[in-house]
Amino acid sequence: MEENKLVFVKKKGATKHCCHGTCNSDSRYADRPEMKDVFFIRFPQNHREPEKCARWALACSRQNFTAESIKKDTYICCRHFVGGKGPTHDHPDPIPATATKYEACNL
Repeated sequence: MEENKLVFVKKKGATKHCCHGTCNSDSRYADRPEMKDVFFIRFPQNHREPEKCARWALACSRQNFTAESIKKDTYICCRHFVGGKGPTHDHPDPIPATATKYEACNL
């Protein structure tokens, strides 16, 4: 007599991609060295925080990317904030993708 066995597979969360400039951070490749300590922050929702959402979209410097383009699964990685640890009280917005290294260091 064959015993029925249940097999449980741990479901991974949704794949997260960074939408900042030409960043290629992707949660599918978390084991890569360049992804060490990288985490993703969900974009502010346009209907709740329209001004913040617009500032973040503008900082991404992507063509045709506006606050209206933001969906519930739009993310930006922590690398694009001052200190590389995500938004803080002093620096709530991402560094503009067009900023030079000098400009980014002086924010």
